[in-house]
Amino acid sequence: SMDSRNYYDRWLSHSLCGYICISQAVNEHQLRLGGRVAPSWVIHNGLDVAEFDSAASGEDVRPSLTLSPQDIVVACVGRLVSWKGQHVFLRALADLAPRYPRLRGLVVGAPEANSQGYADELYSQTRELGLESVVSFTGFRQDIPRLLKSADILVHASIQPEPFGRVLIEGMAAGIAVIGTASGAVPEIIEDGVTGLLIRPDDPASMAQAIASIIDHPARAAAIRAAGRRAVEERFSIRQYVHAVETVY
Repeated sequence: SMDSRNYYDRWLSHSLCGYICISQAVNEHQLRLGGRVAPSWVIHNGLDVAEFDSAASGEDVRPSLTLSPQDIVVACVGRLVSWKGQHVFLRALADLAPRYPRLRGLVVGAPEANSQGYADELYSQTRELGLESVVSFTGFRQDIPRLLKSADILVHASIQPEPFGRVLIEGMAAGIAVIGTASGAVPEIIEDGVTGLLIRPDDPASMAQAIASIIDHPARAAAIRAAGRRAVEERFSIRQYVHAVETVY
């Protein structure tokens, strides 16, 4: 993670044999924390792509969310906490909605115990921006593979450095176009313009431009989706993850 270390953490770190970091960003961060920082190994998170393939044959979630096959569905998945940037996502959708009448946004996730106030701010923001008919808040979902298979675009909106960004490889495994903020580990996952699009953090205009680019250029979007899926199979599979951890041990 991107947490700090107190004195006790630094003292305790000397009893460790080393660190397995989920990204180079996390590795570089922990090198600055003090205490024992080596040896360390970077092993990116992995997932089971078969789980997303089986979701393709499952029931489409669009009808349950009052979405039609013609809608352009853009999902933002994550806990409702301010650093995850859902407020930026809403502002980007407000910029795009007048130009794309079929645009629909899904905010997927639940607030943490101490972030209900932020969730309430998001609901108010949705009303203030006139997005009541555009945006749906789904709450916590256990069927993320099936939900992502029903979307067209996934937006990762974090405004602070992301330790990894697992939802991005989930979107790539689902075969949809992914857009992520270029901080933390996200550039380790997305090759800009190839497997997805990178945008500036906390920048609704940059996010809106990227979403519009995917919508307006179907051939480019199809190539990005295909390349994203290949990247997951080649770099982020659960088999590779397990093998790498076993090698460390």
